Amino acid sequence: MGWNIYAVSAMVILFTIIIVFFSRTQGSWKYATIFIFAVAVGVLYYHGYVRLQATRIHMPHGKQATIFGIVMEEPKTSGRFTMLIISLSHPYAGTLDMFTSPSNQFHYGDRLWIKGTVNAFEGANEPPALFLPQLRVIAQHEGFWLKESAIDIKEVLSKKLRTYCRRIKRRFWREL
Repeated sequence: MGWNIYAVSAMVILFTIIIVFFSRTQGSWKYATIFIFAVAVGVLYYHGYVRLQATRIHMPHGKQATIFGIVMEEPKTSGRFTMLIISLSHPYAGTLDMFTSPSNQFHYGDRLWIKGTVNAFEGANEPPALFLPQLRVIAQHEGFWLKESAIDIKEVLSKKLRTYCRRIKRRFWREL
């Protein structure tokens, strides 16, 4: 997040001192100690989590490469792009966001052959991205079968609901 850890620590300690000295309750030192401990544990957990995620990522940043991966979430189409979340296969590791044209039809669980350039973001919380790569589906149904079934049921129900809404809309306009 780009925060200075020393400045945040100083603010927490200052805030704790203010609570202790201006608090009229007995045992305010106990609450102050618990507060400082909770903040310290939270900061250490956050930094440990970010570093652990960074060690699990291995991919070719900034150069043309051929990679293999599985679509791990339902594709999201908006405007000029379809966004896919890809879990990379050996020899690379990690996940990346891939943006492709909406004319391509991909589904959860598709194993893809991907050729493109991986762009790394500056922030620690943002996954690397791949824009308009060359793609080919090499296998299907590689994801968790229960999630794939739930997504298929959702698609069928949403198509039926859209069809039903169109019929009602046409009937409404005819009656006017």
